[in-house]
Amino acid sequence: VPPPPPAPSPPPAPGLFWCGVIRWGFVGGGCAAALKPPSIFKLVYHDTDPTSKHLRRAAFPCYNRPMMKDDPPIAALVLAAGLSRRMGRFKLTLPWAGRTVIGQVVATLEAAGLRQIVVVTGHRAAEVRAALANTTARCVNNPDYATAEMLASIQIGLAHLDQDCAAGLLCLGDQPQMETTTVRAVLAVGRETDWRAIVIPSYQRRAGHPILLPAWLWPEIRACRTTLRDVLAAHRDRTRFLNVTTPSVLADLDTPEDYEAAGVKLET
Repeated sequence: VPPPPPAPSPPPAPGLFWCGVIRWGFVGGGCAAALKPPSIFKLVYHDTDPTSKHLRRAAFPCYNRPMMKDDPPIAALVLAAGLSRRMGRFKLTLPWAGRTVIGQVVATLEAAGLRQIVVVTGHRAAEVRAALANTTARCVNNPDYATAEMLASIQIGLAHLDQDCAAGLLCLGDQPQMETTTVRAVLAVGRETDWRAIVIPSYQRRAGHPILLPAWLWPEIRACRTTLRDVLAAHRDRTRFLNVTTPSVLADLDTPEDYEAAGVKLET
């Protein structure tokens, strides 16, 4: 009598990550929100069959563990120099889950086990520093925040990361929706590649944050005179997209509507 067939794998639970490893690039503009995996991406990520040969179910305990002592140093770089024009008020110190917006971002990174967190400030820098006074984050200033592009803040931040770091995690200061499990999963993919791959989380074929930038890429970013997108596009064969089941990788706070849509009401 032949043995019974193996039981089918269960569908992914909420928050479970599917990692389709592809060595392809992306098109579009902007630092991350406009990055899009190429058309081949849909062959991998639009297949939700757990037995698909294109997918492998992430070993969730491995993908959801903090950084360990034997891991090489990995730093986080948080961009927090913007003017908050569309919000109509300074958004980084708005209340969020018992903290501030920027405080929640840093708390998520701390919970994921990041040992070095550098926050690039600019507009109302003293208020950001005060909001992070009881955290492990270190603030550095972008003096040209009012006129420079985002790339300038990234370059300043990279210059202040410890040079023995294997990679840096690029995060947005106005993305308090970022989840610890997402951070850990991005780091897990980086770990699998010995910290050599660029890792970008993606939800429904839209790339988001945080982005893992391996240390070998930092000199090229610091020398860039165009955009981070151009640097990443030049290394499409060394990029991995991590498909996640949460839209939080795309979320940020640009407008009062974004803030209230997250369940928080702006005080007048």
